[in-house]
Amino acid sequence: MKNIDFDGAPHWLMEYCAKLQKEGKIAGSLYTDDIEYADWQNIVPQEWIEEAAADGDANNALQKYFDTMSVLERLFFFLSDYQIHESDCFPEDSLYIKIKTGDTIKMHYITGQGADFSISLVKDTDKLPLVIDWDYAMQLVRG
Repeated sequence: MKNIDFDGAPHWLMEYCAKLQKEGKIAGSLYTDDIEYADWQNIVPQEWIEEAAADGDANNALQKYFDTMSVLERLFFFLSDYQIHESDCFPEDSLYIKIKTGDTIKMHYITGQGADFSISLVKDTDKLPLVIDWDYAMQLVRG
């Protein structure tokens, strides 16, 4: 994990998620499960779609989204010691991380009939049991 550039697309996607939610452009989270069947062109960053279209296939933006979310999911599992178990029914865990902009992002993973990883902006952080700082997370990742 030391060689992964978390400060590139993964962190940028977290900032993008926070921005969209603050602007009211998405109500829920950025997620992975079955997003390709949703209106993903309005979820995946427009910059990525334009870049992929310029390279010949706008659908490659969806693959970049999946790849970036996969990196964030790997970070989530690497930081398992800081996760909070949230359910007694299905395995459901969250990790709260304060990114460079000062926003707090909830990384969430649930397993049921399938599994889904998502990220979302946390607006009320006063009652969160644990929030890990981005820089500290990067220190842990890089050892």
